[in-house]
Amino acid sequence: MLKIARQRGIQFGYVGIDGGNGKEPAFLRGVDDQICQFVADVHCDPTIYLQDSAPLVPEWSGRGRQPSHRKPQSAAQRVDPWAAAQPADAWQRLTLRDGEKGLWVADYLHAQVWVWKGEEEQARCWHLLVRREVGADSISHYCLSNAPLDTSWQELARVQAQRFFIEHSFREAKSECGMADYQVRRWGMPGTIIWLW
Repeated sequence: MLKIARQRGIQFGYVGIDGGNGKEPAFLRGVDDQICQFVADVHCDPTIYLQDSAPLVPEWSGRGRQPSHRKPQSAAQRVDPWAAAQPADAWQRLTLRDGEKGLWVADYLHAQVWVWKGEEEQARCWHLLVRREVGADSISHYCLSNAPLDTSWQELARVQAQRFFIEHSFREAKSECGMADYQVRRWGMPGTIIWLW
């Protein structure tokens, strides 16, 4: 879809990715390699590095098989225990939009993290965004983004929140058309979002 969009001269700002595709590291690397900015929902269990893992092939000790696989130089950790360990003052509140029951407000954690799954020479430095609805006991979304490192967390939160409107339009279209199976593609102007489902 992205290659075809580019070939046809379609301009877009972000690629929005749901958790079904976001859980695949190779897929995210592929989108990154297309030089497309993405905001991807991920599951709660990906591993992250809080500093560059700087993977290296260990020096051979002279005994046994000579090493050929890179090893990280810092410790990895899962996203969910990292988020659970953050203090209350690390969360920042943002009003996202008006809803049927009033303002929709959520709390966010944001960090720059390194992601490396062992297949590449270097780790990739991306944004991690964690969202928790105000008043909720559990985290609702974990997201990764390859947006420029100076991109604000508020901008990433705004992009991630657009998913509500995309899902709502799909439900509306399905209801209006009376279709059980359907495909909808909507291309916009620069700054809009392409969602991959």
